[in-house]
Amino acid sequence: MKRLQTNDFYEFGGFWLDVKKRRLLKDGEPISLTPKEFEVLFFLVERAGRVAEKNELIEAIWADTFVEETTLARNVSWLRQKLAAQSGGMKFIETVPKRGYRFAAEVTAAGDREPQPEIVVEEQTLTRIRVEETISVPNAVANDIENQIAVPVAANQIAAPAAPAPLPRRFSATLLLLALGVLIVAVAGFVVYGIYLAPAETRVQFVGEVVPFSGASGYENTPAFSPDSRQLAYAWNGDEHKKTDIYVRLVGTDAGEPLRLTDTPDLGEQYPVFSPDGGQIAFVREFKDYGEVILIPSLGGAERRVARLFSGNYSISFAPDGATIAVVDTDDSSASAPDRQFCIYLIDLKTGAKRRLTMPADFAGETTPRFAPDGRNLAFVRNFRDGTQDLFVVPTGGGEPRRLTSDQKTIHSLAWSPDADEIFFVSYRESNRTSIWRIAATGGTPEVLATGGKGITNIAASPDGKRIAFVENQIQSDIWQIEIGKSDLLPRKFIVTNHSEDSPEISPDGKHVLFMSDRSGKRSAWLADADGKNVRQLTDAALLVSEARFSPDGSRIVLTVSDGRRQDVYTQAVEGGGTRRLTLGGERNFAPVWSVDNRWLYFVSDRTGANEVWRMRSDGDDSSAQQITRRGGAQAAFPTPDGATIFFGKQDSTDLWQAAADGGDTRAEKTAPEFAAAGFSGIWTGTRGGIYFLARDANGSRQIKFYDFADKKIKIAVANPNLPESLHGSLAPAFNEMKILFTTQNRNASNIVLAELP
Repeated sequence: MKRLQTNDFYEFGGFWLDVKKRRLLKDGEPISLTPKEFEVLFFLVERAGRVAEKNELIEAIWADTFVEETTLARNVSWLRQKLAAQSGGMKFIETVPKRGYRFAAEVTAAGDREPQPEIVVEEQTLTRIRVEETISVPNAVANDIENQIAVPVAANQIAAPAAPAPLPRRFSATLLLLALGVLIVAVAGFVVYGIYLAPAETRVQFVGEVVPFSGASGYENTPAFSPDSRQLAYAWNGDEHKKTDIYVRLVGTDAGEPLRLTDTPDLGEQYPVFSPDGGQIAFVREFKDYGEVILIPSLGGAERRVARLFSGNYSISFAPDGATIAVVDTDDSSASAPDRQFCIYLIDLKTGAKRRLTMPADFAGETTPRFAPDGRNLAFVRNFRDGTQDLFVVPTGGGEPRRLTSDQKTIHSLAWSPDADEIFFVSYRESNRTSIWRIAATGGTPEVLATGGKGITNIAASPDGKRIAFVENQIQSDIWQIEIGKSDLLPRKFIVTNHSEDSPEISPDGKHVLFMSDRSGKRSAWLADADGKNVRQLTDAALLVSEARFSPDGSRIVLTVSDGRRQDVYTQAVEGGGTRRLTLGGERNFAPVWSVDNRWLYFVSDRTGANEVWRMRSDGDDSSAQQITRRGGAQAAFPTPDGATIFFGKQDSTDLWQAAADGGDTRAEKTAPEFAAAGFSGIWTGTRGGIYFLARDANGSRQIKFYDFADKKIKIAVANPNLPESLHGSLAPAFNEMKILFTTQNRNASNIVLAELP
């Protein structure tokens, strides 16, 4: 840990911080701190009165380990609790929003002076007291004694002070009850504050290993674990059908081929769920105006129709006793009925009888029923008339539903933990991206599971409690190459897999290709040789990386890393090593790019409320950030080699824009008309020599053109009629090999992903 001073002892608020022995004392008694808590405290105390930036703390205390802000926040929270408990609730550490923390107490540096033991001198005073004791006697005796006399104590006798008389018994009890009442009121006040008034920070838990379930192309959806957690039933259009069928596949690396249970090319099947004994699978088959609940043996065989659903295609749930299935349906079979309302029903598998479980007369309807593993409760999603949703739990025997969430956010799916203590659910909540959340079955504050997934919809929790399965919806893409100046050649495959491969960039020396891929189950930066072979993962598997670019010398990369709610800019050596976080302000910091001279990093941030281009020193941190643009809507930027101008794209604009690279001249923020005249289509990439961009000629043909920084002229780089219409994203030119890499986007997909639960 970095040290600012050489003081070995600090005093604050009655505490004594012993740096050499790494201990904290209060009134001579040691306070128990973990090693990291001590280092956080020492760091803050040394810098008392000023803001300690979060990245400062993380880099100083966790220099050799990658951690997120939540690790720092937890240590600060625990430290606050321990200091408050020993100081009557005093607040020593302040939070500075979006920046870091400040140690607010007055600190005295005690140099190398050790704390001296506290010496208590008991001062005894000898007091010469003349005590006159008056003895009262009954009246009968008084009649015989005419005069009451005082009997003196012998002169000069030393007498001990008399002990105070005990309080009357009734008074002591009253005082005790009063003190107890004050204590109860105080505790109740703290509880009320903690529950209703105190600001709550969202807890984040990071899942373990994240891997694709099958890696297959197409649409995988609605996973469900078998009772032994060894298999998944799911819907998949694996045979190129437009509709999905039901499959079963083992979980694991040696799973083999999936077992197909249904084959209906013109009808879709969804929402499979295993029976409690694992012998059967129930699912929903979708028809034009209705749906059917079907039972089929889990190893394949004859189907049995259980019930017809007026609701159509909604998820279902098997009761733990195997006797009933929960469905979403309505009593009104008229498609035109204005009062149609979908509610939760229980279907008896023996008789086919339906029992309505919920009565949401004041709501728009309900969906996503899920039995708790113990069968006593059922969780579901209630739809409000404004289109929002919340999570509820209702006893399966009937009763009033209990509301668990109250923020009225869209909820896609839910699943119970095996012990029925928690519920997992998918929701937008704190961002515009879906994440997996968990909440106690009794209610409380949800916490987010950081999976790194994107477009998450349906989830399932394994009965053994070890993992969770979820569906990612994405557009799959591939990387292709085409030669410059060759108009008759077809594009050739460069990196094409069953995963999304995109955003290629060729290293400055032409020997490597940097690209993004989700082949590990989470979007990461990968590196390949110049021929697309020898592919290896470049960034930590725990990081969710959305984009990466080489530094001008090729030794480092700059990254955009997300935690599911916000994005920040990091740097990392190409050869591996520590990942360094640079940005702290704002919720989204993205699209980083180096200046040609390596001095600056330009990026886009919404910290002012709108997307603007910013820059910071490449060897600095967020404190050096400087705003460049001020009109909003920025998407990505690239600086010219002379450092005078930046070019950047804008949302909802087909033009390329330019501005002063130092942000000094706001009048320079304007469109670049020469690109519009050349047919600019919004796809472009800045290089050391110029800008490559996709354009259309007067006949509508697609071309790749080049704006040369040297002579400020636009030239045709690729006039090839074979350029695909699905070309999107960045272009990656390589001057020495005269080729351009590009990404095609033409395959929509949804894939099941497995993640280890914390």
